[in-house]
Amino acid sequence: SKDITGLQIHDYVTFNFNAVEDVIDALGGVDFYVPQNMNYEDPEQDLYIHLRKGQQLLNGDKSLQLLRFRSYPMGDIARTETQRDFMEAVFEQKANAKYIGSIPKIYSAINKNIRSSLSLAEIIDYAELVVKMDNPTFNNIELPYTLVQPYVVYNRQEVSKIFSEHFN
Repeated sequence: SKDITGLQIHDYVTFNFNAVEDVIDALGGVDFYVPQNMNYEDPEQDLYIHLRKGQQLLNGDKSLQLLRFRSYPMGDIARTETQRDFMEAVFEQKANAKYIGSIPKIYSAINKNIRSSLSLAEIIDYAELVVKMDNPTFNNIELPYTLVQPYVVYNRQEVSKIFSEHFN
């Protein structure tokens, strides 16, 4: 939010679990190292997670299992780290011209599961911009925080410094 980052967010894309599953399947899966064995079942949520530790090709369903798994020794801190690593893998493997032509088909398949301020044409323009870059990279920045159970408290001064260095 602007209160935390100082940045005004103009464009956005939000999506639900079905969109994630459909996109990963449309992209042909993602090679990823699953950091631990993951076994969890919650029939009430229709949630069944069964993944082996190790490098593997994750389809949409298995990707969703990875992203929804919560039982890490370090709790949600490790969960968000795994989610960031997964998004980085998706970007590194799929941010290339080979997939530009698939965007309208993917968008059509997931349109009911996303909300965005961007039109399909704008999404394609952004994707083309990324693939034209010499070495596109996915950078994620973890903001400094302190755990004050049950809250995560961010350090306003450090966050401000990070955003000044990276975005000004």
